[in-house]
Amino acid sequence: CQALTDVKIENGIRTLGESTFLECDFLTEIELPDSITSIGFSLFWHCKNLSCVQSGKHTLKIERDAFFGCQNLTKVQIPSCVRSVSRNAFKDTPLEVPDSDGFHIVDGKILLSYSGDQQQIHIPEGIVAIAEGAFLNNRDIRSVVCPDTLLGIGKKAFQNCDRLQRIQLHSGLTLIESSAFENCRQLKDIRLPDTLTALGDR
Repeated sequence: CQALTDVKIENGIRTLGESTFLECDFLTEIELPDSITSIGFSLFWHCKNLSCVQSGKHTLKIERDAFFGCQNLTKVQIPSCVRSVSRNAFKDTPLEVPDSDGFHIVDGKILLSYSGDQQQIHIPEGIVAIAEGAFLNNRDIRSVVCPDTLLGIGKKAFQNCDRLQRIQLHSGLTLIESSAFENCRQLKDIRLPDTLTALGDR
């Protein structure tokens, strides 16, 4: 679809197939309807001129490689209900740039990764989802305080953080995906809030 420049998606459509807009080089912006609940696998893969995306109000999940290689993507409006973000969802986009504290954050709501070296981490208020592998293999962190706004912790988010001893979770968290704390050998105690509705293995 290299000549595609404009897309209108009617409200009522709930899912879009994987790689639907793959390499649509002339697509510059898109508005997804409120009925969309998931931004699918490689949906906008290498749409190199895509600069602005407005997600629907009921989007819960952003799948792997959804915006991979969108090298001009500078603005994404994310609803506050997103709770699951898979690996490389925003890989090789300008949105990967960290803030002054080392947090890589999209639209103030999704924590993609952390490149700082602090031992005590306070995840910023407003974050609703910690993406897959956000702190993977981090050997610096000892404690993490999550914000009240957090809804979901992604797969392998803290996997192999072998010095992590404490994490503070709050009411409102609904999802912890598989292997989120795998091989956190020093994590002795974790209190799960009663709002949790889905818990992955390990």
